[in-house]
Amino acid sequence: MSNKFIETIAPIVKEIAPDYNILCCSSVIAQACIESNFGKSDLASKHHNYFGMKAGDKWKGKTAEYRTKEEYVKGELKTITASFRSYETEREGIIGYFEFLQFPRYHNLRGVSDYRMFNSLIKDDGWATSFTYTETLNKIVEKYRLTDYDHLSFEEKVADSKKSLDDIANEVIK
Repeated sequence: MSNKFIETIAPIVKEIAPDYNILCCSSVIAQACIESNFGKSDLASKHHNYFGMKAGDKWKGKTAEYRTKEEYVKGELKTITASFRSYETEREGIIGYFEFLQFPRYHNLRGVSDYRMFNSLIKDDGWATSFTYTETLNKIVEKYRLTDYDHLSFEEKVADSKKSLDDIANEVIK
């Protein structure tokens, strides 16, 4: 089920991300996996909100009320009821995520090409209250090899290929 969810949303994320200068599709996909329990949560399956985005005062669209757990103090979960954004389609929900990233506090994510940095920044920007959010995102990216979906610049691809060739040459010499 988890791979099927990834295969479903990854092409949409990969298509839309460049329009917002988001290079770490791996991080976006990992967030969707975590926040929606691989698309199985009620919020995801009924409302196409794969990222746990709360409605907030400026949201004018449909909403859905759900109980959720927040970790304001390390190790202490507090249950609250919150209003979450609701979308009509999978695609709208994913576009909604990228639109959400247009809030000024997330501008530092634009152009970031390292998933570890992206994951750390989005946590620091206040996306989640979990104290282990960054590490969890990193584990999902690595477990499912989500960097295959990232948008690397030409220079980064060349640098990666040179590094790989250097590593191979060093192994041959040994």
